[in-house]
Amino acid sequence: TSYIFNGDFVDRGLHQLEVVAILFALKLMYPERVYLLRGNHEFRDMNEKMGEDGFLSHCESRLGAVTPGRWGRIYDAIHASFDLLPLAARIGGAVLVLHGGV
Repeated sequence: TSYIFNGDFVDRGLHQLEVVAILFALKLMYPERVYLLRGNHEFRDMNEKMGEDGFLSHCESRLGAVTPGRWGRIYDAIHASFDLLPLAARIGGAVLVLHGGV
């Protein structure tokens, strides 16, 4: 069984960092079974315009106390990974999976 996660991993709720960490870990553990697609919330401009609900603010509030002055590097590293995610996938050559916000 394979799984496609269709974007919008961040900008939602209190556990954005944990969601990203779990999805990245699953992709590392099962590279041929887990597929991560990029949604519109995996773009920097979207995270930064979401205000206090956005991933940028979430990283600052969650990581700022632990890594003062360094949380931005973690945010940048996660976004560098997001930049590599595909925008779409094909299932069985017949079904196109694409996030609606893209």
